[in-house]
Amino acid sequence: MTEAQDRGPGRWWTALVVATTLAVIAACGALLWTLVPPTADFAYLVLAMWALLGFAAIWLVLAVFGCFRYRRFRLSAVAPLVILVTVILAVADVPSRVGFAVSRPALEAAADRCDESLDETKIGVYEVWRIESADGGCRFFMKGGLVDSVGLAYLPDGPPTERSGDEREITYRGFEDEWYRFVQQF
Repeated sequence: MTEAQDRGPGRWWTALVVATTLAVIAACGALLWTLVPPTADFAYLVLAMWALLGFAAIWLVLAVFGCFRYRRFRLSAVAPLVILVTVILAVADVPSRVGFAVSRPALEAAADRCDESLDETKIGVYEVWRIESADGGCRFFMKGGLVDSVGLAYLPDGPPTERSGDEREITYRGFEDEWYRFVQQF
């Protein structure tokens, strides 16, 4: 063993690894938060992913240095584990499901009333910028999407089988029970 390995990692290395790990955790939290709406806000999603990539690159340099210089890897293993958990949660659609579960009572109350509005409001954890009665139910337009309008629709009779030609095309995908994600093409 070398003298550096005998002494253990320097304080500077430990402090940087801890700081970088905390930054990775924050970036993963931001990434998961962008996935709470039915369709992620593209700008915030890209920003969170770039931040995560930057912090992961810094982590990689520190981890390789610590492994070769100090033969330490346990502290460096936290960041990849956090990223792995984040990927699993994102792929399993957990943020969106949790956001919906928390917001469902407020959404159901708003869907029962379906007061059409162009005013921006918050329903549960969702930022809704438009509410409209349509297709036998109620549509909630939410922030997200790139250029298309997106949101959740409460359709107790299910989505329509055919569309009239006077609206921009809206496609529905099942979400939970009578709730559907929708995309209205630009």
